[in-house]
Parts: sequence; C-alpha cells; structure tokens
Amino acid sequence: MCRALEVTRQGYYAFLNPPPKKRPKKTREQLWHEDMERIRAAEKEKAKQERIKNAQTVAYEGAEDLLPERVEPHQVWVGDVLSVFARGIWSHIAVVFELAETRALDWAVAVDEPPVNLGTDAWNAARSKTDTKPAIFHSDPAGHFARGPFRAVLRKDDVKRSASALSSPRLSFVETQFSTLRSRVQMGDWTDAESLQSLVFEYFAAADAKKEKRRAVLARTSRPNRGGKKKRKPKGKKRRRR
Repeated sequence: MCRALEVTRQGYYAFLNPPPKKRPKKTREQLWHEDMERIRAAEKEKAKQERIKNAQTVAYEGAEDLLPERVEPHQVWVGDVLSVFARGIWSHIAVVFELAETRALDWAVAVDEPPVNLGTDAWNAARSKTDTKPAIFHSDPAGHFARGPFRAVLRKDDVKRSASALSSPRLSFVETQFSTLRSRVQMGDWTDAESLQSLVFEYFAAADAKKEKRRAVLARTSRPNRGGKKKRKPKGKKRRRR
C-alpha cells in the first residue's frame, strides 16, 4: 500500500492515527463566569433544601405581620440570614437591622453547618450594643429567627413576633444590603469564621460611614436661608463717565 501510494510507512500510519486536536485554553474571565454559575446553582439548591426543611420542621406559630405604618427609632428590628457558598465552604451570616434607620445593629457568623442558635447569637449581640429593646421583631415566616430557642428569647424579653416576606418595599433595604455583602463574601479573602467576621464588620462600617456622609450632605443642602432672600454678590464699581 505504501509503495503503491508512494508514501512512507510513518506518514501512512500518522495519517490513520492523527494526534488529538488541542482545545483552545479558556480565558480567566470565562473560568470566573463558570465558577460563578456553579456557585449560583449550588446556592439555589441549598436555599431550596433549606426552605423545604424549614417548611417541614420549623413553623412560625401564631405570627402575623405587625409592622406599623410609621416606625419610631428602635421600635422594630428586622432579622434575616444570608448563606453564601464560596471556595467550597458555606458561610452563614445572621444580621439584626434597625428598621427606622435601615442599618445593621449587629450580626453572628458561622462556617459550614450553621448552629441552631445562630439567630439568638445575632440577637444577643444587637442587645449588647444598645440599652433599648424593640417592641416588635420582624423576620421571614421560617428560618433561624423562627426556631424554638429564638422564640423563647423573644417571649422572655417581652417582644412581639411579626412575620412576612422580606421582599416588600419597606424591607427592600435588607435585600440591597445582602446583595452587596454576598459579592464581598464571594470575592473576599477569608478562610474561617474569624476572618469572615472581620470582613462583615468592615462592610457594615463602610456602609454606616457612607450613610452618615450622605445625611450630612442632605442636611447642608436643605438648611433654610435665614435672610429669606439670597444675597447678591457685590458687583464691581462702575466707572464714571467724564
């Protein structure tokens, strides 16, 4: 066959068994997007399983939406838990917010499996920061803030329980805060609960500083003019005609 085709044996067998084609290497951006897709899929599956588990085993008994139309400072606290999967590790952050000022009072973090008293730890941390306690505590109908140990703490402190979906417009700030915090946790440099605690502290400290700066700017711009009318700048002296 090789003589008839006038080719060498090496060339003939190389034609029959060509080497595998090299696949083009993926860019760093493509690899990052693939990692993000896997992380989002894992988060959705974890959240789905958590909702199923809460619906089956945890019920927020006798709770209804008790949010008033007008909220005074420290009248209503809001609690929610953020779970993020990054670097093959689950991180859980339970945060207690003050509704009137829409800011985080304090939080508790856990890595891998969240403890049963994660919501209670966040509540105790928030209570240690202020002498006042809320009249109402609001959260999702199920989750860490709906479990038995936390409900017992609310009964002990004589705080009313309120529950509804946190997707309402009045509580949208929680999702806004968690959306940015989720990105920080996914891209941040943390390895354990202690470093995660430092990351969360830096995030909320920066958020509070930004909010205070915005309030100061609004206070300066909305300050009324005492004279009533704006003072005109003095014009230059006109030259007299000779």
